[in-house]
Formats: sequence, C-alpha cells, structure tokens
Amino acid sequence: MAKLIYEENDIKVVIGCLNSLTVTGIEAARRIATIATLLESGKPIDEPKGEEENGNL
Repeated sequence: MAKLIYEENDIKVVIGCLNSLTVTGIEAARRIATIATLLESGKPIDEPKGEEENGNL
C-alpha cells in the first residue's frame, strides 16, 4: 500500500466535512465530493525498497 502526503489545510477541511456530515440531502453529497477531491490530490511518498515487504508502514 502506498503512503500519501496531504496538505494540512486539506486534511482540516476533510475532518470538518466528516464531522458535519449527515446521511441525507444534497449538502452531504457535496461534502463527500469535496472529501473525494482532496483525497485524490494526495501525493505518493517515495519509500525505500523493502520497508513495505517487512510490514513497516
């Protein structure tokens, strides 16, 4: 599994969206779309070979 890097402000937005999310309505769909967009913007971290194989995540 690849590790990703996110901007701190993006994570704060995701946390805010998750904390205020309800299961109904258009606003919930918009917040889920915001979360998806931010999570898709993550950048992979280059890891040294072997770390993932050893179970060190």
